Amino acid sequence: QTSTAREPCVNGQLRWADHLIMKRQLQAIFTLAVVAALWKTAGHGGSKALETTECCQGRSDLKVWNGGGRAAFLQEIDVCGQRCVGRAQCAAKCMSKRGYSPACADCFGGLVSCTAAKCWMPCARGGDANAVCRSCTKAKCRPAFKVCSGISLPEWTEEGKAAATKVSVV
Repeated sequence: QTSTAREPCVNGQLRWADHLIMKRQLQAIFTLAVVAALWKTAGHGGSKALETTECCQGRSDLKVWNGGGRAAFLQEIDVCGQRCVGRAQCAAKCMSKRGYSPACADCFGGLVSCTAAKCWMPCARGGDANAVCRSCTKAKCRPAFKVCSGISLPEWTEEGKAAATKVSVV
């Protein structure tokens, strides 16, 4: 007599397909928990830092940006955003490790918070490697970041991301 029930384990180990299903379920639960936490703590997204203007135009911040910050941006903003689960203050502290002033780092933190609040659904599916995520942040978060920081962000490319990974300090 054959059983119609699936056996999840073969020799005490999960089958590969079952492992992937469990991983995706856990990722979905984690994403929902993050969104709930952000909604509760950050309101509807954005940051008060984004209400200020050109905070990254000081001599020291421009030196950091032009001296490697721009080249590493694609990796560092991704790492800080993931580490901080979209929390602006945490992401600002993370980005300040490159050497940005507190006011300038707050702009980066605001970008992370905005992305988590306004673009979480497409960005939860592949982050900045997802074209829909990039389109969302370009439309909903980058304009406020530009006002806050006074700097233009590089466009995402696979080559740019690979190069950023090599020079990242966070």
